[in-house]
Amino acid sequence: MSILRNLKFRSKLLVLNIAALAFIVVIGSVGYVQVQNMAANSATMYSNSLHKVSSINQILTNFNRYMGDVLQLMLNEDPARNNSLKQHYEETFATISASLTRYTQLPLSAEEKQIFVGITETRKQIRSTLGEITTLTTQNKNAEAYNMYVTRIEPLKKTLEGYYTQLADIATAEAKVKNDENEQARQLAQTVTIVCAVVAAIILLLLSYIITRMITVPIRSLQQMMEKAADGDFTVKGNYPYRDETGQLTHSFDSMVGSLNELVKQISGNAVTLAASSEQLLASSEQSATATEHISNQVQDINDGTEKQAQGAVEMNRTMEEMNTGIQRIAESATELAAESQDSEEKVTRGYKQLEKSNQQMEQIYQSIGALAVVVQSLNKKSVSIGEITNTIKNIADQTSLLSLNAAIEAARAGEEGKGFAVVAAEVKKLAVQTQVSSQNVSSLISEIQTETQNVLQNVEVSQSQAQEGKEAIAEVSSVFDSVMQSIRNLSVQLHEVSAVTEEMSASSEEVLASVGASAEIAVHSKDMSQSVAAATEEQLASVQEVTSSAAYLSNLAVELQSSIERFKV
Repeated sequence: MSILRNLKFRSKLLVLNIAALAFIVVIGSVGYVQVQNMAANSATMYSNSLHKVSSINQILTNFNRYMGDVLQLMLNEDPARNNSLKQHYEETFATISASLTRYTQLPLSAEEKQIFVGITETRKQIRSTLGEITTLTTQNKNAEAYNMYVTRIEPLKKTLEGYYTQLADIATAEAKVKNDENEQARQLAQTVTIVCAVVAAIILLLLSYIITRMITVPIRSLQQMMEKAADGDFTVKGNYPYRDETGQLTHSFDSMVGSLNELVKQISGNAVTLAASSEQLLASSEQSATATEHISNQVQDINDGTEKQAQGAVEMNRTMEEMNTGIQRIAESATELAAESQDSEEKVTRGYKQLEKSNQQMEQIYQSIGALAVVVQSLNKKSVSIGEITNTIKNIADQTSLLSLNAAIEAARAGEEGKGFAVVAAEVKKLAVQTQVSSQNVSSLISEIQTETQNVLQNVEVSQSQAQEGKEAIAEVSSVFDSVMQSIRNLSVQLHEVSAVTEEMSASSEEVLASVGASAEIAVHSKDMSQSVAAATEEQLASVQEVTSSAAYLSNLAVELQSSIERFKV
């Protein structure tokens, strides 16, 4: 079972197709061989046994005509009529001889050959005696000729008829043997075919159920995990250890979820750092604003507070340097987050491509099940062909019954001498009826096979429906992947916005830092430049207010980023 689970989807379906084809070949071969055997036995029974009976019946008929001509020869005194009778019974004798010659060309047993030896000797004696009788009738000694007929010909005639009866009995026995063989073949074919069909149906149903569950159950489990991941739960992990397409997809999903888990953790940590840095930047900007306001107030009394103003400028310069350093750290963190977001987007894209590949493979599965349906339909057509062969055998049995009827009619014409052959004809008719019954049984069996084939075809249609469900499940998973990719893209856009804001803040802080440096230089070197310092201080205050506004915006972005990350479970 583990080996079957590790096979690819195409290989699993190939195993199912091969099993179905093997059972089809076995059932078809058994049915074909048994039907061929029955047909061969029926042909043998017709060509040998029944033909022998028909030949013997014809020989007896001609023999009775021959004896009738001899009796008329003894009763008739007209020379012309006697010559005509002689010519007629000579022709009849030649016909009987030809029939016996054809009979000997048929397959004969040792017993039949021995009987033919007796027939040959008896016919010679009859022929010799009839020569004497003919001579007496020529001399118009009909009474003496009739006496010779009664005393010598009648015993030989009965002996010859006994030989013919023995041949008929042997032919009947041979026909019965062939019929028994046909019956045994029919029972064997019926048993083997039913057993094979039932076993094949059970195994194919079980194998179809197992393979279908091997495909659909892991996909449904993977679908549930992906739905959890789409809801933000990145702690899910697949437990499918096999190496088929579902195992590869599960492994790729685990790798993707692991990467997303690490990414969300890094983003969460960096978001905390970003929030702390933005708070620090906001505090620093507020301090700078306070210091700038203090400098502006002190400018009015520049002559008395030049030294204090210079100290404030130096303090503000140091504060601005710290603020600039914090902004640079924020910019670096935003850049790293953007790069990691890009890497996550690439990994999700690879997972989406793997899903597309699985969707194509599910389409191949659907097509393979369709091919299996074609194979089962072919089995149904072959069953119909076997049914046609059975009808042919039934027609042969009908012809055999008709021939037995003709034999019975000829036996009735023969009178007392044909009673034995009437019995033979009745036996042949019984054999024909039995063959008809066997043909009907085979036809019934073929109907059962066709019913089983329809059941297998219905199961194949169920497998097609389940394969379609698998395709729809993969489509739903693809939609989940699209949602994850869109979330990552939105996160990447927010990170780019944060990076842009930090760059603006860095530029503004550099301007403020330059302004503070200029203010400190002016305060140290000359109080006469107090007006310039006041102007610079006003510019500095405006820049500090701009930095404060940017710091507040950055703090809001950090809060939004943390809110977005909180929906993910890591």
